[in-house]
Amino acid sequence: MMLPLGFELLNPWMLGWLAAAAAPLLIHLWNRRRHVETYFAAMEFLLRAVEASRRRLRLEQWLLLAVRTGILVLAVLAAADPLWEGLAVVPARGQPTHRVLVVDASFSMGYRAGGKSRFQRAKEIAARIVDESPPGDGFTLVLMASPPRIVVATPARNPADFRKELDALELWHGKADLWRTLAAVEQVLLDARRDAPRLTAHEVYFLTDLARSDWAWASQDSASREAFLQRSRRVAELAHLVVIDLGQPDAFNAAVSELTVDQPAVLVGDPVQVRAEVRLYGPSASAQERSPSPPKPEGNGEATRLPDPSQLVERARRGLAVELVVDGRPVDKQAARLSPGGKANVAFAWRFDTPGDHVVEVRLEQDGLEIDNHRYVVLPVRRRLRVLCVDGRPSSDPFRSATGYLQAALAPRGPRAGRVEVEVIPDSRLRETSLAGYDCLFFADVARFTAAEARLLDGYLQTGGGVVFFLGPQVQADAYNRELAGAAGSLRVLPARLGPLVTRSDASARLNPLEYRHPILRVFEGHEAAGLLTTPVFRHYRLDVAPQGAANVVLATGEGEPLIVEESIQRGRVIVVSTAVDDPQWSAMPLWPSFVPLVQEMLQY
Repeated sequence: MMLPLGFELLNPWMLGWLAAAAAPLLIHLWNRRRHVETYFAAMEFLLRAVEASRRRLRLEQWLLLAVRTGILVLAVLAAADPLWEGLAVVPARGQPTHRVLVVDASFSMGYRAGGKSRFQRAKEIAARIVDESPPGDGFTLVLMASPPRIVVATPARNPADFRKELDALELWHGKADLWRTLAAVEQVLLDARRDAPRLTAHEVYFLTDLARSDWAWASQDSASREAFLQRSRRVAELAHLVVIDLGQPDAFNAAVSELTVDQPAVLVGDPVQVRAEVRLYGPSASAQERSPSPPKPEGNGEATRLPDPSQLVERARRGLAVELVVDGRPVDKQAARLSPGGKANVAFAWRFDTPGDHVVEVRLEQDGLEIDNHRYVVLPVRRRLRVLCVDGRPSSDPFRSATGYLQAALAPRGPRAGRVEVEVIPDSRLRETSLAGYDCLFFADVARFTAAEARLLDGYLQTGGGVVFFLGPQVQADAYNRELAGAAGSLRVLPARLGPLVTRSDASARLNPLEYRHPILRVFEGHEAAGLLTTPVFRHYRLDVAPQGAANVVLATGEGEPLIVEESIQRGRVIVVSTAVDDPQWSAMPLWPSFVPLVQEMLQY
């Protein structure tokens, strides 16, 4: 039974005893009826004596009657066990209650304001909910993470044991999966209804910062959004839902959002470009001016002033310090100037003097959320690269074979001599060759591949290796498509299917670098004298690239036909060059000055 203003009676049936409050009045009326009035002379003087005090006596009698009646009313209300709500975290309930505490453990809950993280505040509020709950209530605990974790599945009746599980919760360094968390909550509620029927009331508390990345289901497609709403309604039918927002509307956060290294294969002494993207997340400056936020209460209600968000914004406008750290040692520093909602790109250059695995870190100066101020990458640095060339037309004369020009381009003479170790085998030895230990495979004019060879290449790609196919006059397009292009259940090794052979009517037409968007061609931007765009191509296979696929066109002909296509497959990368590398009737590519840098960029990529 609920009364206005949060007043509640745990034993409302006791109100029936309020009828006993009429007993004093009934006794009074009964005694009045029993008296018989008789007048005689001697009493007349007494009546005149008390006439002056009659009103006072009547008031005393009414007060005495009210006290007797009030005592009975108060006794009945005390037996009904009244409670006032609204001053505690947990409303008092008349029936035993099952409370599900869902603690958001996503990385944004690590944001610190007023000396405490949101995650710490969530645990403190959850502890208050437990402490202020009446005896006999049960508690279950769900950690909102990805995947979510049901920490306490069966309603716990011992608050001390439950507090130990709550105190042991740790922040999850990732996003939260709201969809699967709701599924876990729904299962916990259904299990509690079956296994703990004495707990007749159910409540679910979400302690979260309502991060947009975790809660923005309105931006999902209609089917996902409708499924989410249906699950939410089912949970709402099973329990009363409470969301406790621990976020700050004026919070700003600077983060290293991206870290890339241009060369996945790094050699000792090679210059390495480390690029980082830094962002400043938070409300826009205009929104901040329109809606200033007052200090939020923490702890027992006392006001604790949060750090002024304009301090981080002002520092970002002047320039946040971004450091390059190699193997735990700071080696360079730059400034990234940012405005709210903006981003900045920072580039570092570094050379490694020793081989081995090196840890590269880009570190941002401290703010409220420490976890996203760092990004790491481990770079394997080698003295040389091992390359296997598979020749589809082997010859004792290197420049009459299909791989002669490739060998010269992969291991040129000069300062870079000895940095690439090239081994050549005929295509007939591919099946008996172990591919472990090779950084990259180059195939030149190989006629066809068997199913066993396709499995060999698929396994090599799973280890992160790189494969480059140069086509040619011996290539059987149907065999390539059947064994390597994923047709009819076969393995997919090629980024594009091979179409018919194309003979260009104007071989001198310039090639199209597609604005040098791909990293392989970036080195040629602004250097047209290198000859890449004027490379004569007479024949090539048409490459059919799926419009919605992950393959990227690196270089195209002037007619728009893909000439070089690349895609990341498994853990490796595959490049297909649709023309020949050694046949002058197909292309003059190896005779052009752009050939050596083009092959070197393919190898580095």
